[in-house]
Amino acid sequence: MTTSVSRTQPRSLVEVLTLLFRTDRGLAIRAAVSGLVSGAVLAPLGFAARGTVNALAYPDSGGTWVAPAVWVVAGVAVLMSATWLNYGAVSALSVLLGRDLDVVLLDAERRRRLMNHLDSEEVQKLAATVDEQRENVAGLPASCNATLTLSASCVALLVLALSVSVSLLPLFLGLAVVAWGASMAQRRVDKVTIRTAASTRITRSLFALLTGAGAAKDIRTDGAADLLVEDYRQVWDDQDRELHRARRAGALIVGAAQLVLVCLFGVTLTFTLTRPGLDAGTAVLAFVLAVQATAIGGTAYPVLAVLGHGMGVYRQFQALVSVSTGQPDRVTDQAEPSEQSAAVVSLHDVTVRYPSAAVPALDNVSLRVDAGSLVAIVGENGSGKTTLAGVLLGLRWPDHGRVEPLDDLRVSAVFQDFARLETTVGEGVRFGDAAASDERVCAALAAVGAGDWVRTLPDGLATAVGNSSRPGLELSGGQWQRLALGRGTICESRLIVLDEAMSALDAHAEQRLVETQLSEARRHTGTGRTAVVMITQRMSAARLADVIHVLSDGRIVESGTHDELLAKGGLYAQMFTTQASGYR
Repeated sequence: MTTSVSRTQPRSLVEVLTLLFRTDRGLAIRAAVSGLVSGAVLAPLGFAARGTVNALAYPDSGGTWVAPAVWVVAGVAVLMSATWLNYGAVSALSVLLGRDLDVVLLDAERRRRLMNHLDSEEVQKLAATVDEQRENVAGLPASCNATLTLSASCVALLVLALSVSVSLLPLFLGLAVVAWGASMAQRRVDKVTIRTAASTRITRSLFALLTGAGAAKDIRTDGAADLLVEDYRQVWDDQDRELHRARRAGALIVGAAQLVLVCLFGVTLTFTLTRPGLDAGTAVLAFVLAVQATAIGGTAYPVLAVLGHGMGVYRQFQALVSVSTGQPDRVTDQAEPSEQSAAVVSLHDVTVRYPSAAVPALDNVSLRVDAGSLVAIVGENGSGKTTLAGVLLGLRWPDHGRVEPLDDLRVSAVFQDFARLETTVGEGVRFGDAAASDERVCAALAAVGAGDWVRTLPDGLATAVGNSSRPGLELSGGQWQRLALGRGTICESRLIVLDEAMSALDAHAEQRLVETQLSEARRHTGTGRTAVVMITQRMSAARLADVIHVLSDGRIVESGTHDELLAKGGLYAQMFTTQASGYR
């Protein structure tokens, strides 16, 4: 949502000044004072200029032009100094403000444990708007400073006008008409901008798709580039057509308001200059005043529009930071379990429904994950497996039901859509445990089958990987996945969740890794307190689990060991038989 010009003063100006003072008090004072001085100096400059002109025009009057000329030079010097000081302060504030706002948003995201807020369409729109228009917020110091300068200039011009003739005052009425017309014009454009925000996101997405490396193979193989370019042009043209209509209507409104100002300019200036007894200095001052007032009428609107729009984006930024994740209190008053069979986490009648979904992703799911156990979650695509993983990890709180971790669990996970962290091999694994030594990093990579590969790297653990942001070694999908596995399993967690974490590996490699990870998990503390939850569609790996839960349409329809579920002849048996037949 954007803010129209009519709502920028005085609330926006006060808000921006408060924000800038919080960013850097010294720079904010320097910028505000120098901006006000730049505008206010017009009054003494005008009086000094009038005195200089009169002294030169009427030499027989006994007056000297030296003194007023000195004041003119002094005024110009003050103006130039204020402008110089102002430029440095505003530039520094823009950099600091942009950095501070980024840090505030990143810190808010860091503190959020849950991900429920990411399901909200409103939050997604807020995030997209802030990301797309963050430069407008960083430009607030400049627009605020320009507004202060214009305000001081208007006051200075008003003082000069009163000293010349009250006949110049209608010019300020013309300025008000221009401001009103500009407000109406910007409001029209704002409405269209809001309405077409989705089109902006689509064009940016299409541009990134066409120019990025991620989809390059698919686009070129399928010959989809022409179609995507045509889609880009069509969406852009449709959006531009609407904006053009709004701008054209706004231009007519602003033009009419400017016409009123020009008419007032002609009438007031003619009336003032034809006044009997008007001296030359006053005549020149009246002319300059009229021209300056008209110029302000043309520049005030863009300045106020930028200020209002920037504050609109900043308010969306504030809304994004303050989004509540809706996390209820967890059960934390139970004693630490002393038996290996005690539950690490328990779910009781858990239901999760996404905002736009007709049916819940999880529907009254109950299960128990015991310490030292390997639990497999299997099911077809869309059955709710990944949502269940989010609940187990504490990333998503259910809409209904109860989750009971027995303490503040330390958890780790590896997902199918894992992050490809383009850093060094060692740093990429240490994101899982920042204090891990090189020996532990090597051991973690060896445990996931990457030990021999690491030894072949040119710089070992210091080898840079990925080349999108800096030169580095490009990895295969399996190598990226093994790095993610090393990162997710290096720390001594109470709960490890592997969500389709080995999809890029072959079935035999997955089975070996499952056996290794289960052994490592049980060895971490020597007491069997760590549990492993494996979400997979490969039955060959699931058969190793102590207990298998079968999900279908968000419900657990079967639970048991591999042999028990085969004997039942239900959904698990069908899935296992179907996959096994492919290897015969």
